Amino acid sequence: MAETKTSKVKELKHLDRQDNYGNWSHVVTFDNGDSGFCNTKDKEGATYAEGKELTYQIEEKTSKDGTKKYYTIKAERKMGGPYVPRTPSKGANEFKAEASMKAAELASNIIAIKEGVSIEDFPKYYKAFLNQMWGSIDQVYAKQ
Repeated sequence: MAETKTSKVKELKHLDRQDNYGNWSHVVTFDNGDSGFCNTKDKEGATYAEGKELTYQIEEKTSKDGTKKYYTIKAERKMGGPYVPRTPSKGANEFKAEASMKAAELASNIIAIKEGVSIEDFPKYYKAFLNQMWGSIDQVYAKQ
């Protein structure tokens, strides 16, 4: 049974392995002594950046042959972020706008995680990505 905890990431070791679903394997160690295997979509494991405080679930597992015990770690998913843009999804233009805004949100969240950006500085990064996306959106509208 998984247990939910919160601690700072002390170390992240990249195992340089990718599974059939595109997930990269890592071993994460926390300040509280917990350690275990985790998977991320990005090779660098930005979700588990060193120094980041993280709420996670840790679960003890047993190897297939039953001889070894190990732990798996899963970061808790947050619903939305500090800035979640909303646009109507009616036609192709609106869909492109929504997709661009979502890309900007995800990219800025990744930067915030990797660089340890504070909540106060986050809007600067978000707006930088969003402005680039809006330029692309303007080009889409100009072609119609």
